[in-house]
Formats: sequence, structure tokens, C-alpha cells
Amino acid sequence: MRAANDNTAAKGLRGWWLSAPRHSIRRLINPGAYRHLRAFGVTHIAGGSAAAAAAAVCLGIEALP
Repeated sequence: MRAANDNTAAKGLRGWWLSAPRHSIRRLINPGAYRHLRAFGVTHIAGGSAAAAAAAVCLGIEALP
């Protein structure tokens, strides 16, 4: 039955993630993030900035006499 089409890989995003031939950085970044690199990058930078600001506030409060 499957002789005409020997492609038995799973369909959908999970099947693509598991079976797609990708190179270099595409292997490390999940497909959803790779499709929207700018949005994910901005989100990560904003989150890091918020964490750094919170750390600065906490360290500043502790430094008060």
C-alpha cells in the first residue's frame, strides 16, 4: 500500500521538527521562534532589561543605610 509514497514521517509541525533537514542555527532554534526572530529577540531583550532593572533596584535598596 505504501510503495507509491514511502514517506511515513509524521505530519504537522512536530513531524517537520523531528524530520526536516535543517542546518546550523536552525537546529537550535525552534520553528516558531525562527519564523518570528525579531519578535522573539525583542521579547528576550525586554525581559532581560526588566530583570536587570529589578536587580538594580534591589541592590540599590540594600545599599541604603
